Amino acid sequence: AVLEVQDDADEAAIKKSYRGLVLRWHPDKNPAERERAEERIRSINTAYSILSNPTKREKYDLQRCAMDKKRRGEAFAKPRVSPKVSAPKEFIMQPLGHTEKFLRYDSQRRTSVVTRQDVDVDFEDFFKSTKMSLWWLPEVNNRCRLRALGSKAHGDRRGAAAGLAGGLNLSFRVNATAESEVILAAAEKGKRTENVDFVARESPEYEGAFRFETACRRG
Repeated sequence: AVLEVQDDADEAAIKKSYRGLVLRWHPDKNPAERERAEERIRSINTAYSILSNPTKREKYDLQRCAMDKKRRGEAFAKPRVSPKVSAPKEFIMQPLGHTEKFLRYDSQRRTSVVTRQDVDVDFEDFFKSTKMSLWWLPEVNNRCRLRALGSKAHGDRRGAAAGLAGGLNLSFRVNATAESEVILAAAEKGKRTENVDFVARESPEYEGAFRFETACRRG
């Protein structure tokens, strides 16, 4: 939508549209709306960086296809592999349909969903703060706790090693007025397990991805 091309547009069509939009929205050509033009240019550049990269475009197309199927109410193939077996040791999390955005846990113990351009840190530090892992609860099948690996605090490392609710664990709360129903934040000491425990399932909407359902509110 940002680049104003069809879903099946080829490389030449994408490049042509990109160049035309960059000329149209260049801030120097829109002095009366410079701030809006700069925001549009950022969006256009982000979209082009995805659609012009074969790997990123394949991932984007898979997510878009999954979202289209969900809107049409089509059934999905039943998952066949246990997440506990197939989930990677470390991973990053992205909102479905937004391949340029990442869930990030920063040095101030805050979680946010941002693009690389939103944060003024170097490449390595940015992606260190987006790394996540899982701690599997031994007594419950497929129940786990979501952990951010970016914190360097001694207390966080100690909490993770001891399997405590605090430290690196992320908790959640539900807020219907926010863009997302589930809001992730660093778990405080003594946080109740129903606000920390997740159930991991293979995503029925996007092949190769996993979905984390809150243990107390399935689905």
